[in-house]
Amino acid sequence: MTPSSRSSIDPPVIPVPSEGAVRLRAAEEAYRAGLAALPGSYPLRYHLATFLLERGRAAEALAEWDRALVLPAATAAARVGRARSLSALGREAEAIAEARRALGKEPGLVAARLFLAARHESRGKLVAAASELVAAVRSAPADAAAAASLVELGLAYPALRGHVEASLPSIAASFGKDPRDPRLSAALARYRVRST
Repeated sequence: MTPSSRSSIDPPVIPVPSEGAVRLRAAEEAYRAGLAALPGSYPLRYHLATFLLERGRAAEALAEWDRALVLPAATAAARVGRARSLSALGREAEAIAEARRALGKEPGLVAARLFLAARHESRGKLVAAASELVAAVRSAPADAAAAASLVELGLAYPALRGHVEASLPSIAASFGKDPRDPRLSAALARYRVRST
């Protein structure tokens, strides 16, 4: 029966939410109930903001990051989340400034370095992107995402080969011959093929 052929006595068609949608709604309700009971809970606020951002609700996430950052337990990671929300809202200058504030609190924060590297690369500032990735690899040589991003950047832009070459010893020392991370393994294999 098509909607136009429905009679006035037919029951209304009610869309049934998918199981995943029901679970997501329940998860959000649980976060909000937890915050109603514990409004000063930084972990709950942090996770709700992350949850909202991952669902494309950047403006709501930004409001939660702002609430989280005034709490005593706030970390530099919340500043990175706030930067990601600002970026999703198209507020790039503010996002970059926020990520820099996160690095001011915690200079070795890989998430902030990766965020800044991605922003620099998207704006064509490749040397700045490589510099952020090199700093990330230096501060956390065992971080596979940072190492893979650096190698992939070197693959995409041969002019940045020196940045990759300089970081290969610390990457190799951390991961050996088997990095156990599929993305890093693939990037290193492609890099070795191009280097020969």
